[in-house]
Amino acid sequence: MASTDNGQLLSLDLLLYLVALSMVVALSLYIYLSFDASSSGMMFSSLSDERLDSLEEALFKTPGNPANWQMMDSSQVSAIGLCVDNDSYLVSYDKLIRLKNNPDLIYTIFPSQFKCNVILEPVDNPTNRINIVNSYSYGTTDNVLVRRVPIIIDYGYDISPIESNNNDYNCPYNHLNDDDYWSCKSFNVTRASLATNRYYIISKNADVILSNTYGQEERLHITEHIDITDKLNALIHHEEDTIYIHVHSNNNDSYLVSDKNNRIQHLNSVIAPERYTAILEVST
Repeated sequence: MASTDNGQLLSLDLLLYLVALSMVVALSLYIYLSFDASSSGMMFSSLSDERLDSLEEALFKTPGNPANWQMMDSSQVSAIGLCVDNDSYLVSYDKLIRLKNNPDLIYTIFPSQFKCNVILEPVDNPTNRINIVNSYSYGTTDNVLVRRVPIIIDYGYDISPIESNNNDYNCPYNHLNDDDYWSCKSFNVTRASLATNRYYIISKNADVILSNTYGQEERLHITEHIDITDKLNALIHHEEDTIYIHVHSNNNDSYLVSDKNNRIQHLNSVIAPERYTAILEVST
């Protein structure tokens, strides 16, 4: 009977001990988790500016992964980035349009708990804003972090300057020995490229001669830009031929431009780039 009482006492003591131990463990775990969540929140709050800086860099100063993500299915996009080349603020028009049409892609680099807006503000006309990502409208009590980034939009042109100081180039018309206002260059053009691209010469108030290796030429006058695609088609005799461009102008801003996207409305940006301020708004 004594041993049974002792056994019952031992069992009761053990039960009380286990209950107390469980309460201590539960309380400790609660305190730990509460402190951990609180400290994490404080850490996130203290690093929010720094973290936003890194996200801004990823969005505006990297091309994304893969670099041609704007041409791929969304499921194949690991991380978006808007710039044309690393570490520059030259932003791809094609990537902007893809993000505008698929705004959820912003969350390939931004944590999903954030709400963010991406807005373009023309420097010359700040009221004419363009919404690229518009995921929320914040109130006066919201905690909003804002970054303003100067950018220039690249419209995907293939641009080649027509240089005036080609010391290694012999103009067939001997223009470079005539006066300092001639800029001449040669380039090879194919029928295939003429079928898929429009070619332009961009210059201010210039006289232009297009010539080939067969003694033929076309003479033009340019006030801003001119489409030379049809002229090139008339001058080439084979699948690929050499064309000479001769530009007479009192300025050095002369360019040969190939446009595969039919964006004639933005050609003037080759000489006078369109400057924007990209505004990044993030609600935490």
